[in-house]
Amino acid sequence: MNGKCLVVSANNNLVTFKATLLAVKNHFQTDTQKIKSIVIVRTLHGENPDNISYYKLLCDEIFPNYENYSEKKIDSNSLYLSRLPVVFRELLTVWAPEDIIVDLTNGTKSYTDFVYLACTLLDIQTIFRVSIDREYYNNPDCGNNHFQVNLESILSQSQVRSFVNKTYAEYIYYYSEVKELSEWIRDLYGETISLNFFEQMLNSFEKYAAGDYQNSINSLSTSTEDMIGRILPNLQNSFDSTTWDWLNGNGQFSMRNQNNTSQNNRIISLGSMSRDFGNIMTRANKIISGVSDRSTQAYDAAVSCRNPNINKLAPIVAVGHALQAMAMIRNYNAHGSNHSRENGTIHDARFQIDIMLFIFHKMAECELLRGES
Repeated sequence: MNGKCLVVSANNNLVTFKATLLAVKNHFQTDTQKIKSIVIVRTLHGENPDNISYYKLLCDEIFPNYENYSEKKIDSNSLYLSRLPVVFRELLTVWAPEDIIVDLTNGTKSYTDFVYLACTLLDIQTIFRVSIDREYYNNPDCGNNHFQVNLESILSQSQVRSFVNKTYAEYIYYYSEVKELSEWIRDLYGETISLNFFEQMLNSFEKYAAGDYQNSINSLSTSTEDMIGRILPNLQNSFDSTTWDWLNGNGQFSMRNQNNTSQNNRIISLGSMSRDFGNIMTRANKIISGVSDRSTQAYDAAVSCRNPNINKLAPIVAVGHALQAMAMIRNYNAHGSNHSRENGTIHDARFQIDIMLFIFHKMAECELLRGES
């Protein structure tokens, strides 16, 4: 869409509101780029009802050729956090970010703070404040020369991520998540194993925060591999041998011990572990979902009644496939060609972190892994 869209907060002080419109007209409007749309954000709580009719009248007066006027109403400032991002996302469906002009002169401090945050996250770059010579403050008709538009700088998306990493805001979130999972692991395996898990996971995240994405991926995957190797025998102990044999595809799943090896001491990789786990969960999901096929019929023929613990696997039916995605990224990152090492980027490391949290949170939800079965 040609032209610009101006977003400005309503203001009980109509002098400041009008001065803002005049400053915008002087600074932003040119023969080729005119203000085509004006959006007024009104906070209803505390609003002066006598001013409501003047907002559009002032816009019509100062921008006689603009095409669209609209108002976005927010009941109170407590709703800024939820409503303001919606307002700007709606604008972005019509306007390009570079064609949106956002005023920070009008509105409360909490309003302008949230608007600045929304613009930063949505990459809306043109935001400004208007300063007025004090002697002309109450006389906005004095002429445009006494209004100064001060553009505010917005962090780029890469700068935002760098800022978040450097201030450890993301680290605090991750620390809390891993601490919660460590408490679940402590209940299962004791303090030593829980502490090792906690330290290994935080070490992986510190590598990520430092930009060492490949080593973060490898470290995180290895720690996940070790812990899954401990958890799988717990699942087997929840089932009778006939049910486990059926889930296991009649022995396709290799037995693990706490050193993550099979009975013949062969090291079990995350890749093979994830495939086996995925196959077991696929079979379990047939029972959970009520599927009847040759494999479920064979199980029914082998037992007098279905093991009720199968239904308790419902929270973790997707974990096998999540593990497979994690294993693929780790393997390509660690062992692949130069081209496949492109899977060692910040996006891959971020995915590994998120999928690890998903895997262990889902396992913590599983009753069979909480000692309640």
